[in-house]
Amino acid sequence: MFGYLGLDSSLDDVLTNPVLNVWSRYLDEFNTKFPRDKVLMIDTFRVSFGDEALLHFLIKAKETPSTQKIASNMETSLLNKWILERINPDDVSQMIKAGTATNKVKVKLLETYSRKFKETYG
Repeated sequence: MFGYLGLDSSLDDVLTNPVLNVWSRYLDEFNTKFPRDKVLMIDTFRVSFGDEALLHFLIKAKETPSTQKIASNMETSLLNKWILERINPDDVSQMIKAGTATNKVKVKLLETYSRKFKETYG
């Protein structure tokens, strides 16, 4: 459905695309009807765009008032997925370095992730 609605074509305006709300409602209904086959929004974005591109997009989207809330929520979901998948903080650091975000933003994100990773796995 995500691809059918054309949401997988570009990250650039996906969070402001009105069709995203249609897909989000569909996703909620699907997950209610089929709880054993639950689909998470972050998983669909990861498959469609990849972790590194998604990460840099979310960092940038958090700077825009109209997309700040959803981007922050999705970033938290992405970091939590990485924790569950035991993605090493060094690997996250490499992804962050590849982007264009300011050093302050990158450092804060990496510190947050590293802290959560350490709390979870020691």
